[in-house]
Amino acid sequence: MKKRLLLVLAVPLLLTTCAVDSSLAQDFIVWQPGVKLKWADFLAKPEKHNPASALTTSGIHYHGEIKDSGVVDTIAAIFYEDQSWVRHRSDRLLLHEQGHFDITEIYARRLRKRIMEIPVRSDKPEFQLPLIYYVVEAERRKTENLYDEETDHGKNEEGQSRWNDKIRAELDSLKQFAR
Repeated sequence: MKKRLLLVLAVPLLLTTCAVDSSLAQDFIVWQPGVKLKWADFLAKPEKHNPASALTTSGIHYHGEIKDSGVVDTIAAIFYEDQSWVRHRSDRLLLHEQGHFDITEIYARRLRKRIMEIPVRSDKPEFQLPLIYYVVEAERRKTENLYDEETDHGKNEEGQSRWNDKIRAELDSLKQFAR
């Protein structure tokens, strides 16, 4: 389950905590607590030369701007249905793929936290926003790779169980930064 990472910076989509345009919702899923991926969400055809059983494509949608009141941002963890695929379905594999999406949410929350930490009157905050985004995205990539390595792409039950606990704990520790 090699993870394809997408950088989405200043994309002209407006995502809110209340609603997402229904025409857009057909192409992606916004991470929400309690809502889990289903195999029916994986709409792409498996890549012929990729030996993985499944591939989750997710990313952090981010759009930020500076106002007198501080940073106004829209940040969301997104699962791209039309770029995610499955070759061999199993409950264990779906749980592993959900872990990828949950890791994306962890880093969306970390991005929100770091942006909130920028002082309102800091010098040149408009230059800090993209830098913070790219730092968080680099950290996410490293975590995604470690997740696949330590779980053997979901095949190592003990490793997967440790990561499931770690992901739950991290989401909980960052709950104040959820959308």
